[in-house]
Amino acid sequence: MNRRPLFAALLAVLSASTALAAAPMTSGDALAAGFANPPNAARPRVWWHWMNGNITQDGIAKDLDWMKSVGIGGLQNFDANLGTPQVVKERLVYMTPAWREAFRFAAKRADENGLELAIAASPGWSETGGPWVPPADGMKKLVWSELLVDGGKPLASKLPMPPSVTGPFQTIHVVDELAAVAGGPAAEPPRHYADSLVLAMPLPATAAVLPAPEVRLPSKPAAPGLALVDDDLESGVEIPIGNAAAPGVLPIALPAAATIRAVSMFIPHAVPFFGTAFFEPVLEAKVDGQWRVVARVPARAVSTTVSFAPVTASEFRLVLGPNPAPPRPGLGGGAVGAVPINFFGDRPTTATITELRLRTEPAVDRFESKAGFAIEGDYYALAAAGLADEQGIAPGEVLDLTSRLRADGSL
Repeated sequence: MNRRPLFAALLAVLSASTALAAAPMTSGDALAAGFANPPNAARPRVWWHWMNGNITQDGIAKDLDWMKSVGIGGLQNFDANLGTPQVVKERLVYMTPAWREAFRFAAKRADENGLELAIAASPGWSETGGPWVPPADGMKKLVWSELLVDGGKPLASKLPMPPSVTGPFQTIHVVDELAAVAGGPAAEPPRHYADSLVLAMPLPATAAVLPAPEVRLPSKPAAPGLALVDDDLESGVEIPIGNAAAPGVLPIALPAAATIRAVSMFIPHAVPFFGTAFFEPVLEAKVDGQWRVVARVPARAVSTTVSFAPVTASEFRLVLGPNPAPPRPGLGGGAVGAVPINFFGDRPTTATITELRLRTEPAVDRFESKAGFAIEGDYYALAAAGLADEQGIAPGEVLDLTSRLRADGSL
């Protein structure tokens, strides 16, 4: 696409703006007057971080007076830490009497300067949490377990217990990267679990139980891939990441050919904090003696399920190709050449794949992101990603067995 006309138009707009600013204003030129002295609602707002209690009333006054002098319209007070060294004689710890007095002074000074003042709901990035919130009242996630049974027969075994791990998804533990930046140990997260629903539903006719695949690692004998198909998202298989010329490869062999319709994958720490994914995993299948791309599985902070047109094969492999997407702008989201920045250290050389589940049944494409477990840059793009969702289970065929659950976990 030729971008020259757009660039020329942009220059013309900038030139016109410059000419407007340089032209003398007349008493009837309300538009120019509004640019020269905009109303407070049109002025920018800023974050105002109080870092690790390094606060004095003299510093508060100077900050707010400067904001007023340069045309800022308001600010949001944000109490944070991140291991900032002490630079004042006495640190003001969040919500202590001295901190409250400093904030009262700040509110009065902001009002005198005509600045709009806001405050975060709590210190740091917790937004709505804190040690004063009981776990039962805190934000929660939905977890689940599954049990495959033969329909029409009594069920003697207990239902498997869903995970009770505190973290973003299923058995993935919470990782407090900010605690690492602050230089202190991560606090033990609160725990809470309560049963919600017990549902029974028929599997699609296309579903089949796959035997455990074999994972063929270089220089190692083939081993059952139980670590990739179990419910533990923290244990798995480690392989070198490689590079564009020689990417890391994880071969998967099935005992017999099977028709696969979706894949679920998880690689912890594939997406650095404040950065972009180091690689773009690609699932390939060997069809008619040739490897062909079946699906591109975006690396996320939780598991990712991708559906695709059915493919029948007995050999598959996951290839850790380089990430072709441009790094996201923002803190740590820039790039050195084509290498995404890792805010917390060097680029890793190995990846631990903790889930690589080939699915014979249809699956909702990117259901983890659609359910809010993962963050997407463009949620509208999810509708066009992967294979269009296949027909789900009819609601009338889903049985609610919640009232049949006994205290010991049996029905």
